[in-house]
Amino acid sequence: MSTSLIFRILLSFLLTYLPAQIDADPSESLPEIHDCEVVYYDVTGESASELIRRMTKESGIKGNYFGSTNYWWTYDCKTLQMKCVVKLPRWANQNEINNQELLTNWDSFLRGLTLHEQGHVDIINKKFDIERIMKTKKKCRAMKSLLKKKTNEVNKEFIRYDELTGHGVTQGAVIYHDEKFQAIAYSKRKLRYGYAYGLYRSEVAENESLKNCKEEDCKVIGVVKNTCIALSVDKTSGNYFWATGKEKKLSEERSLRNCIESGENCELFISTCPDG
Repeated sequence: MSTSLIFRILLSFLLTYLPAQIDADPSESLPEIHDCEVVYYDVTGESASELIRRMTKESGIKGNYFGSTNYWWTYDCKTLQMKCVVKLPRWANQNEINNQELLTNWDSFLRGLTLHEQGHVDIINKKFDIERIMKTKKKCRAMKSLLKKKTNEVNKEFIRYDELTGHGVTQGAVIYHDEKFQAIAYSKRKLRYGYAYGLYRSEVAENESLKNCKEEDCKVIGVVKNTCIALSVDKTSGNYFWATGKEKKLSEERSLRNCIESGENCELFISTCPDG
């Protein structure tokens, strides 16, 4: 067989089969952060609970969150420079793990977290369009004033974005594991409550219950792990009584009994368990 014929056969094979292989790979790869530098902090673990504990300890992120996006700008009255850094976890011993469920769990979590932090990056880049800002040709003091204004806008948008997404929870940034936290928040002034269940950190459960309570005087009255929690209220005085139990009915009976022993107009307000 001639060399040219062998070459044509090889080329035909590559053109026929290689594209299909290339098309299949991207669907398996994890998403990446665009238009921002990424730094990683390493964690190790052989279970979801262990990974969560290690991320909480190693991230160094305020609020005990697992990812963060920070930015800053410098302006010398001539040039404007922006710096953006996303911080994400990296599972250092992932290649040693044979638990496919845990591996899938981590990939799903990391996809959601990356998607969430990319949202922060997009907010920054939308507000700080350097080319457009420099075209305004403002004088130094006016330019710095504009940059501070845009910084405030970004920070406010960050807060709204985190509230909307639950700091990434609604985007899939959740590691499912055997530790589930429930919390109840209560407003004595309005006799209103908010609750959360089945969440992977006590801080997240607390924040979610406060968010759902929606009153200025709301406070978290109880947060529990892997058990049910119930709230009963004396509607005359506004005093509250909460209790826990392995089953929802047991937590309800306990909280209502505690209320009746001290109050006059008692009512069971809410009960929730790890699965709702």
